Amino acid sequence: MTKRFISALVAVLLLAAALTACDGQTTQTPDASSTSEGSVKERSRTVNIGVNSKLLNLDPHNFRDRDSELSLRFTYEPLLVSDHAGSFFPMLAKSWDISPDGTAWTFYLNEGISFTNGEPFNADTVVYNVERVVDGSPDLVFRTVYLPDLKSAEKVDEYTVKINFSNPAPLAAAGFRSFLMIPAEAHQEYGDEMFYGMNHIGTGPWFFNDWVDGQYSQFLKNPDYWNKAEFDSYFNEVYIRFITEVPSAIAAHIAGDIDAYFSSSLSIDSQAMYARARDRIELVTYPTNRTNWLGLSFKEGSIWHDENVRKAWDMAIDRQAILDTFLPNEILPRGFFAPGLEGHDPNLPHPEYDPEKARQLLADSSYDGRPFTLLISTNETMGEEKGLTIMEMVNAVGFNMSLEFEDFSVFSARQVGGDYDIFLIQTGQGNGVPNRALARIPNNLDNADYTDNEEMNALVRGYLSELDPVKRAEYARQANQMIFELKAPHISLWHIQQTQAVNYGLVGLLFNPDGEYQFHYVDWDPSKAP
Repeated sequence: MTKRFISALVAVLLLAAALTACDGQTTQTPDASSTSEGSVKERSRTVNIGVNSKLLNLDPHNFRDRDSELSLRFTYEPLLVSDHAGSFFPMLAKSWDISPDGTAWTFYLNEGISFTNGEPFNADTVVYNVERVVDGSPDLVFRTVYLPDLKSAEKVDEYTVKINFSNPAPLAAAGFRSFLMIPAEAHQEYGDEMFYGMNHIGTGPWFFNDWVDGQYSQFLKNPDYWNKAEFDSYFNEVYIRFITEVPSAIAAHIAGDIDAYFSSSLSIDSQAMYARARDRIELVTYPTNRTNWLGLSFKEGSIWHDENVRKAWDMAIDRQAILDTFLPNEILPRGFFAPGLEGHDPNLPHPEYDPEKARQLLADSSYDGRPFTLLISTNETMGEEKGLTIMEMVNAVGFNMSLEFEDFSVFSARQVGGDYDIFLIQTGQGNGVPNRALARIPNNLDNADYTDNEEMNALVRGYLSELDPVKRAEYARQANQMIFELKAPHISLWHIQQTQAVNYGLVGLLFNPDGEYQFHYVDWDPSKAP
């Protein structure tokens, strides 16, 4: 249940934070304890949380970005939840089991749960949700990104459902935690307009009340929440404020207009802006398995098919100089997978910086000086500084690269569609397993991904389907090593430690080890307030 989940997650994060203490910063993660209303200090029942991105998609089965999921989780809930470090806990399902061959998951559902319109949650609901993503619009993201081998569902009884996969799916729990349940009858009546007409109907602790594109999303407390005994927030109203300009957000935070600010990570200069408000605002630094990385296009005619070109690019980048200048909290990578991920190999070396060798590799390659662009999202933390520095370094050895910045919605669409030469992004891997990072490599997007190396493809397929955890970890290790050695299809830049700013007394904001954050358990603890 919720309290068990939060308690386990807080324990993980407290341990992680203790390992990364930084001078002048508080590294203890706020816990998620609730406080009875009678003991709460006088303060507004409205909380404002700033983020440096914006909500992109209102369909619970059609998001691929963490910020859309961040808002949708206020209203909708999945069958199970996780601590983002490898452990899973019941939510709408009270338990589950997996068939010996890994192709069927059976869920035993909690009884007595209803959606906010009164519609019961049961096995028919789960079957409807599965059928929607399997048989519905081909544009729905959930199946392709989270559970690509999802096949069908069948009702066993009123509160038992069996979900089938076309291949063994030992890692499906990581996808199920993002499979948000929608009401079958309401969706049949309203269709997708239920989402975009702001008629959101879920089982969660909040109502999705309002959304103004680029400004905010607003949530009202659900007084009849089925799990109220475990979570009953002090707050009646939550605003997620979309503030992409970091200085503006920090100014608003210091002025008291917002109660917390979350970005991909606050730079050292941004952290310094909080100096005069440290009596009210805590800076929380914690390690993640997030990586800043480069995605290479392997469409026909791409320069990246030549291994010498890829290695020349990699050797041209002085990562340590970038970290020393802009990102002192980040760490140099060893392979593509960050520490804490299955398959991470601490024995791999750091990437080699050698501009002279890079020039020679490029001279010996098929690269003919053609121009190309590095695509960067406008939401990327210090994206312009990173891009300009990388451009200067790689062009100095003979590349002819320029920069292209796009709003994240455009950036994401181009990334999915393969409309790029190379892109810069940062992502984490949920639950300590790199299944999402690997799953896209051997697919049919041959205009975008590295699909012409069958040895790598075989490692990825083995990892995604292997039931034995020891063998699966070895597949991941070998795939990680190949990505590092071939510099394809991804090139790791550095691994990320995140820093967020939160008012003292605000609790229940979860800082997860995969870099995702969750706000739907937000609460107030006056004992932690100044």
